[in-house]
Amino acid sequence: MPGREFVDTSRLPGARLTFAHVVGTRPDGGSDVEVTVTLTGPLRRLWHLVLGEDVAASVQPDLDRLAAAVEGRPAPTP
Repeated sequence: MPGREFVDTSRLPGARLTFAHVVGTRPDGGSDVEVTVTLTGPLRRLWHLVLGEDVAASVQPDLDRLAAAVEGRPAPTP
């Protein structure tokens, strides 16, 4: 889906952290952003312990800022 999907990948020692985003439009003109987070590799369990809570806590604020950017409105402040 051109312009509506993008993937960010971070290489970690022994693992790879991937965020796949899909942006859609709602009937009211707003936007929906779906993200799938995957952690792969032989040290994925270690990285899950190290990053798990921080990643989980940051996903919604990041999605809120992305939706604001897509809709052309100011980003919410933390």
